Amino acid sequence: MLKKGSEGSEVKLLQYYLAKVLKRSIKRDGDFGNYTEQCVKDFQAIHGLVVDGIVGANTYTRLKEAYAVIHEQGTKNIGFGSKRFVVFVDAGHGGVDDTGKYTTKNGKYADHEGLDLHDGIRYLEGVQNREVAETFIEEATKVGVMCVRVYHPYEDTTLRSRTEIIKGYLRRGYCGYLVSFHSNAISSSYSEEKLNDTIGFCVFTTRGNNLSDKVASAHWENVKALTPDWKHLKQAYRDGDNDYEANFQILRDSDLSEFDDRFAAILEEWGFHTSRQDTIWIRSSTKVRVQAQLLTALYVRELMQEKL
Repeated sequence: MLKKGSEGSEVKLLQYYLAKVLKRSIKRDGDFGNYTEQCVKDFQAIHGLVVDGIVGANTYTRLKEAYAVIHEQGTKNIGFGSKRFVVFVDAGHGGVDDTGKYTTKNGKYADHEGLDLHDGIRYLEGVQNREVAETFIEEATKVGVMCVRVYHPYEDTTLRSRTEIIKGYLRRGYCGYLVSFHSNAISSSYSEEKLNDTIGFCVFTTRGNNLSDKVASAHWENVKALTPDWKHLKQAYRDGDNDYEANFQILRDSDLSEFDDRFAAILEEWGFHTSRQDTIWIRSSTKVRVQAQLLTALYVRELMQEKL
């Protein structure tokens, strides 16, 4: 039985079913709060059940039956023939448009005087992410790894529109994983010393244990092996893995229960662009960054061979 105050992966799955059946945007955070309770009540009212906001056996059975009908209807007559492994590539934020305007919402840049950066002294995260993403796609193609871009050449498209691209391919038989390229930052209110000393790599997944954790841990190890002198951050206290767990929408919305063990989603933060020393490293390390991601891609492809 699930009710207000419940937490965990079962609640996360419940939220996924409710979002699909009610056609609503529901945060899949594993916390049974007020909004999840209201959604349960709405479902119960629609289906003639006792409206108490508690998910007992009867409510859960009816919810899964309703989801099964939607899923069956949504998967008829779709498919691209043979199944394929693919890396879904996301370049976080926006880029520079045809007029030279940086389109990323809410900034995502850092000033570093004396460095040759994207816009004079400005490091533009969205531009850097695209440079790395395009390089990775080019190198992945050379070794026979298929990639699908989920980002626009410069627009800061919604995360929902990006995850819809991923869902479309997965529902048509593809398998693989999403990598979202980013660089990290801390508040500019910190001292100059703190800004510059905060450095390192980390990788994020959604909350809970699933295939994404396995992929993220492998990627973390690949990066560490190729950059032994750098700082490699991890959140091992939460569940013993090397990855950080967060409720980022690009991960939450694409880490879908319906695809079980044939899809994973990771987000990498390659250094802190608020740090001058890490910005220099970010700008000079594209080759090794791409090499690490290629190793991860080949690892995941091998992992998913039986799904093809």
